[in-house]
Amino acid sequence: MSEAPSKTNPLLKVSNLSVHFKQGRTLFGPRPALRAVDDVSFDLAEGETLSIVGESGSGKSTLARGVLRLLKPTKGQVWLEGQELGGLSGEQLRKARRHMQLIFQDPIASLSPRRTVEQIISEPLQTHYPQLSGAERREKVADIMRAVGLLPDMRNRYPHEFSGGQAQRIGIARALVLEPRLLVADEPVSALDVSIQAQVLNLLADIKQERKVSMLFISHDLSVVHHISDRLLVLYLGQVMEIGHAKSIYERPQHPYTKVLLSAVPRMQVVGREKRRRIHLNDDLPSPSAKRAGCPFASRCPVATSQCKAEMPKLTDFEGRQVACHFPGIALEGEKAA
Repeated sequence: MSEAPSKTNPLLKVSNLSVHFKQGRTLFGPRPALRAVDDVSFDLAEGETLSIVGESGSGKSTLARGVLRLLKPTKGQVWLEGQELGGLSGEQLRKARRHMQLIFQDPIASLSPRRTVEQIISEPLQTHYPQLSGAERREKVADIMRAVGLLPDMRNRYPHEFSGGQAQRIGIARALVLEPRLLVADEPVSALDVSIQAQVLNLLADIKQERKVSMLFISHDLSVVHHISDRLLVLYLGQVMEIGHAKSIYERPQHPYTKVLLSAVPRMQVVGREKRRRIHLNDDLPSPSAKRAGCPFASRCPVATSQCKAEMPKLTDFEGRQVACHFPGIALEGEKAA
């Protein structure tokens, strides 16, 4: 049995987490499992924002749902405030959920069209704090609406009466009303107009600063997480490619996949001292169920060798971060502008 983290350990600790999905059978036997998340480990400190980035299909949302126990992990452990979530009973897990909340990607689809704003935001209070009176719930709803930039006078309106940005503020208010320690934001601005994205990102940054909440921020767009991240975790086919301080990774990416992702960021938003040219990959993202012996990125990596295709690289320390590559820091053709 694993030893519980000490009080000096981070708020959240994820250890060797895997989420695999069975795919049924064919005439020739069982299909290989779809390895959406494969042996992922990381820590999250109090008040820290860790952004999980990668292409669509890389396992980011599945990882988040595995951390929150919305999906049952195939293996691995998740510790929240020294408590291992996998060992909790149903009632214990329900009580623990008040400390970890999720902001969904689609603000409109995540809100019930038949409920008013007040009913939507107060529902978590009714579930976790049934002893509160109606007046106390209404006061908390009004306070949290003000905190996210909504007028309390809007509490009797329905979701269809709001813009996408306002609807996402309602979703943020619903997540914050329980005063959670951990906030998981799953692509919270991808469905919004660019002009609104900055407003929501600034709101999340203010929330983090004022409420000292820890945040897992999921995005496929590195330009979105640029100003909100303390650290970055780069995920590819469910595996960690690189993890470290955001500023360091933006300035000096070491894994070829991280370099490819950063090359897609508009030049005005690139932090590094040298401008980067766009690096294109010819092949599409492989299937997470495909068998592979070596690095999962080897089939698309422009500098892969026979060693990369035959031997899985370990996540090792390199220049102040961890990198899963046999040749960390190797230059890619076209990486730097002439």
